[in-house]
Amino acid sequence: MEKQTEVSKKVETHSQLSKKVGFFAGILVFLLVLLLKTPQGMQVGAKITIGLLLWMAIWWATEAVPLPITSLLPLVILPLFKVIGAKDIAKSYMSQEIMLFVGGFFISEALEESGLHTRFSLFLIDKIGTSPKKIILAFMIAVGFISMWISNTTATVMALPIALSIIEFYKSLIHKEGLAVDTTPGEFKFATALMLGVAFAASIGGMGTPIGTPPNIIFMSMAKQMFPNAPTLSFLDFTKFGLIFIVLFLPFTWFMLTSVFFKPGFPGLKESKEVFASELKKLGQVNKKEKIVATVFVITVLLWIFREDINFGSFTLKGWSSLIGVSKFVHDSTVAILASLLLYMIPVDFKKGETVLTGESVKKLPWDIILIFGGGLAIADAMVTTKLANFVGSKLAFLQGVNLLWVIFLVGGTGFLIAQFTSHTSATSIFMPVAGAVAVAAKIHPYLVMFPTTFAISLAFSLPASTPPNVVVMTGGYVKVRDMLKAGLTIGLIGLVILVFYMYFIGIPLLHIASMSY
Repeated sequence: MEKQTEVSKKVETHSQLSKKVGFFAGILVFLLVLLLKTPQGMQVGAKITIGLLLWMAIWWATEAVPLPITSLLPLVILPLFKVIGAKDIAKSYMSQEIMLFVGGFFISEALEESGLHTRFSLFLIDKIGTSPKKIILAFMIAVGFISMWISNTTATVMALPIALSIIEFYKSLIHKEGLAVDTTPGEFKFATALMLGVAFAASIGGMGTPIGTPPNIIFMSMAKQMFPNAPTLSFLDFTKFGLIFIVLFLPFTWFMLTSVFFKPGFPGLKESKEVFASELKKLGQVNKKEKIVATVFVITVLLWIFREDINFGSFTLKGWSSLIGVSKFVHDSTVAILASLLLYMIPVDFKKGETVLTGESVKKLPWDIILIFGGGLAIADAMVTTKLANFVGSKLAFLQGVNLLWVIFLVGGTGFLIAQFTSHTSATSIFMPVAGAVAVAAKIHPYLVMFPTTFAISLAFSLPASTPPNVVVMTGGYVKVRDMLKAGLTIGLIGLVILVFYMYFIGIPLLHIASMSY
């Protein structure tokens, strides 16, 4: 215990030193950039934007000040230095994509409040099977699906107590049967595979929809900000791309965890099915609140999918927005906010005035994430306004003619490495404008680089600090850092290679990127 306290103190001291160094380094770098001579062909505003981007990157990486506070810098620096007016830059902090995130947050709150996500998970686990490998697969599918709609962290927190109870149950049965299996924490391979399966599935599942994880919204927002002439990716477009990747990559991750790194080493035990059935029975019958949330959720997803026209080649299915003549006025955020309003309005108990969501849900809004979104979008806006993206593109002209697969791999790989050591939200905010500039330089459609780079950042789950789900499962006590690093880095790197070819052979025809303008 004393040793742990001593180590904790050393880590805390190092963290405080890093913050202090980062605080002054960020300001110093910004001032140095201002003092440098403006390169030929670059606007002064572009130089200021570079300095601001570096300042924010250093503060984000070192957490010199809270991340959302760093994100407010553009609101002060850009107007003061006459780069963008305060009125215009403030719009970056409440765009339609951010409102999609807000609406998605309220929907996820309703799923949690009703307990529907737990019922779905237990039902799925109960039906898939009782062997160790099947249980891990069931958990991964359940967490992966849930994290498409609610935060990856929440999906992991939801699954953790259920997973821990299964681990303890298996330990008791193994001891009872006298099986030669080491069940000590850190050595119990089934437990390690299950914990990592839950964490990795949460990160992978978050790639499935625009609201699944913050980097997705940042990508969509910045792509629209930097390339206003490019077609807007709809909820259906993003989900098609993300869902197919999940269907391919989640089983691969499960295979690597259970058949390569952490083979359970014991057969299935029939008694385990009783645990899931018992937990499911405790929930009782589906109540009115769950029915309301399920109905609103299904309607919302259908409205997202069928908002725009869907082209089947020889036949085009008209979207509901086209049918009622509002296609140029509505957005996926319109649907998300409509769903949110319904969850605040539909009564669960009319006499008591009880609804699914209450005023307390508004207080839970993750303003830190919203402000980080805004800060990243403000930088992207400045890059476009000052033509910094074009300038950077001109300096990277040597990328023209470089094989597309290499461009995607190098840019995505850089984002993957950065995201191992900083929050995925910050990494995406910092790196997405760079990915867009590289695409311009290589004369390829920005979606070809920005989309897979967004996913590559979500594949960065090698360390506890890489992503919150990893931190959550570490609290269970069954995962060693070296095991997380070994499995996470290997799976992530292979995933990066798969992602590159997936973008090239499936993404391009799926999204019709070859014929897109920008």
